Amino acid sequence: MERDLSIDAVKGVAIIAVVVGHVCTSYYNSGLWQEDLTAKLLCDFVYSFHMPLFFIVSGYLSSIKKITHNNIKKIILN
Repeated sequence: MERDLSIDAVKGVAIIAVVVGHVCTSYYNSGLWQEDLTAKLLCDFVYSFHMPLFFIVSGYLSSIKKITHNNIKKIILN
């Protein structure tokens, strides 16, 4: 099976979203952006999709693998 580069791109976007979300939240919680509504909206937007995106990608990737009783242990260990 060939590697699907679109999945890698989606994972890259999700990783960047996590970083942006954590940076925005840190700035907001430290008081630097307390008055900035744009920063709060950016944090809320990023947090609305970044973790669900990881779950969707993981579900997609696990659905395309054939899972049998023999390789469940191998999948869990990986």
